[in-house]
This record gives sequence, C-alpha cells and structure tokens, in this order.
Amino acid sequence: MKQFDVIVVGGGNSALTEAIELSKFVKSIHIYQNLPVLTAAPDLIAKVMEDPKITITCNVRITGFDRVENQIKYWVAKNDNGDPSVPHQTNLTDGVFIAIGLAPYNKYVSNIGKLDAQGYISELVDGAYAAGDCKKITANQVVVACGSGAKAAIKACRYLNLEK
Repeated sequence: MKQFDVIVVGGGNSALTEAIELSKFVKSIHIYQNLPVLTAAPDLIAKVMEDPKITITCNVRITGFDRVENQIKYWVAKNDNGDPSVPHQTNLTDGVFIAIGLAPYNKYVSNIGKLDAQGYISELVDGAYAAGDCKKITANQVVVACGSGAKAAIKACRYLNLEK
C-alpha cells in the first residue's frame, strides 16, 4: 500500500489533534501555521514535537492549491501580510487537511473545490478534506465540528483504503 505525504493547515488544537491521528496512517505530515507559534494546548504541542513523522513550519501562509495528476500542488509564502513580492515555494502533497479559524477564509481552495456564496467549502477533489467551520454547517458548535471532522476522517480512511 502506498504511504502518503499530507499537510495540515493550522496550529490550534484541532490541527494538532488531526496531525497526531493521521500520523498513524501516513508516511509524513507537514503542519503549516500562519502565526509565529502553535496555539494548541501544551500537551498537544509536546506530542506533535515528539512524533518523527511530523514537521512544523510557522509564520507562513498557504496561498493556493491546484490539482496535478494524483497529487495536490500548493504554494507557501512567508507570512508577510500579502506582499506579492515575497517568493512562494511550490510543493506537492497527497492530501490536505484544513483546520483553521472560526470564519471561513477559503478562497485559496477554489482550484481544488467549490465554495458557496458565503465562502464555505461545499465540495473538494478526492484527497482533500475539510471539517468544522470552513464548511457550511447548521450551527457553529464544537459538537457539530467534531461530527464533521469524524466524517472527514472516515472519508480520508476510505480514500487511503485503510478502512476494512
């Protein structure tokens, strides 16, 4: 079975919890955080730092995604308040897990999915998953986001052929 390299976008509790769980099934995980530090609980940060499959880059932003054959291309730039002169690094990944913020800021996924009129993710290509408040849900409550995250995890497992 192919081992996948994936990214997690975010640095809070949800992002680090996803990374810890994904680590059981993937070859490597790269976490991208737009702030200078991770904002998750200290125990989650410690677990992530101990995991040799997980690497972290802080103070950067993902500026876009695109589908390239069986992978997803993405662009990373130093967090510079949108200065277009800052160089972007282009990378490839097998999967994308977005776990950021309370308000939807999803424009950067428009090349690999569809957004509704309010900017919520309504659909993504195979291999990309969204959970929580970046998707249109009926109530912005933790329990709803958790259920959404569980659905995304199940879909990811099926995509990776890990579900028996």
